[in-house]
Amino acid sequence: MDPTLETLASSAFDNVYHVGHLVPDLATAMDSVSAAMQISWAPPFEMRSGFTRPDGSADDQTVRIAFSMSGPPYLELIEVVADKDS
Repeated sequence: MDPTLETLASSAFDNVYHVGHLVPDLATAMDSVSAAMQISWAPPFEMRSGFTRPDGSADDQTVRIAFSMSGPPYLELIEVVADKDS
């Protein structure tokens, strides 16, 4: 490996607190990542996203979230819950 890249790679994650991933199904993703990486999870929770689009309109959707127990960096899995009308 190029020594310059090796230096960058080792320092690139020194200050990362958590990394988030959007997933289609939270429970399935938690199981899959747990099996692949031996990660345990804090209990998932549900909340409103509270986001605003660039045009100023609301993008306030329900999301389900789970954080890994070990870290940093912590892994965050996010599932956007489809509206009943969609």
